Amino acid sequence: MNPFDILSALGPPIEWALTHLTRWFLHVGPISGSAFGFAIVVVTLCLRMALFPVFGWQVRTSRRLQAEQRLVAPELAELRKKYKKEPQKLNEEMMKLYREHGISPFSNLTGCLPLLVQMPILYGLYRGISSATKDLHQGLGFLWIGNVAKSPKDLLAQGVATHWSVIILPVLAAAASFVQAKMMMQPPRKDMSEQELKMYSLSKNMLYLAPGMVLLFGYQLPVGLGIYWLTQSCVMLVQQWLVIGWGGLKVPPWFPGAGRVTALSYRTDGTSGVSHAPPKRRPGGADAATPAKQRGGAAGSTRPASAPGGVSNGRAPRSVTSRAPGGAARPSQGSVRRRGRGR
Repeated sequence: MNPFDILSALGPPIEWALTHLTRWFLHVGPISGSAFGFAIVVVTLCLRMALFPVFGWQVRTSRRLQAEQRLVAPELAELRKKYKKEPQKLNEEMMKLYREHGISPFSNLTGCLPLLVQMPILYGLYRGISSATKDLHQGLGFLWIGNVAKSPKDLLAQGVATHWSVIILPVLAAAASFVQAKMMMQPPRKDMSEQELKMYSLSKNMLYLAPGMVLLFGYQLPVGLGIYWLTQSCVMLVQQWLVIGWGGLKVPPWFPGAGRVTALSYRTDGTSGVSHAPPKRRPGGADAATPAKQRGGAAGSTRPASAPGGVSNGRAPRSVTSRAPGGAARPSQGSVRRRGRGR
């Protein structure tokens, strides 16, 4: 079977949705000329809402994987030193360590899941746009663009549009893709292992490579795909903000939602999770959050704590000490008398 036949399986349903939505938008006066473009926006929103659970699962899985990798990093370093000249033994011990911590060797591939999901959708949308425009003869524009079924390259060659009027969509889509990738990027930590440093370097390169590819394809492919990419990037920005806040993207304090922190947000130390302030301590050093009975009696009492199990042994203390001015412990007079009678 041809792989493209599998990828194009989404083409017919997307074509059906685009055709019916366009015909419906043609009856909405203000946007009748941009009916096809708005149909693409609606289809994109529906697809992103359907994929939101997959995105949430991917974020939670990647955060758990990063936490487990930080835990095993010191042990991995020791294994590499111990079995430096035995690569086969090293691999066996590493796999054993991964199994103990529930880390799959293929866990790193979860980061590729959004891209793998995007490919059939993108190809199906391309086929759907090409097929739908054969039956539609009006309302094929979007805002200032006359025909979204054509590429910016073709529109410029035909002289039906100015340079910036058609290139602005690919530029905006590339910018939104960059912000989206920056939010998902984990800030570097001082205790990163060698493997984590390699993954961080790869992620940093992809941070600039992916928007460049979006810009290139947005110029070569139909404008409708640029509308889809821009819409889905903006929707994913909102979804990511709801799940992880602004993530690895630094925004000024006055920016809307700048202080949002969730259970999956990155902390300043590069880990994920909401950081909690340490419990306050009393002036005497006791933990304020610890109940008085757990600290050896009621608050303000000088009696010793009860024996294990909560039952007192019924005996008086053998000696009660007091503090001398110099700070040294000094037995009381009653203790000295009891010692004398014992002799």
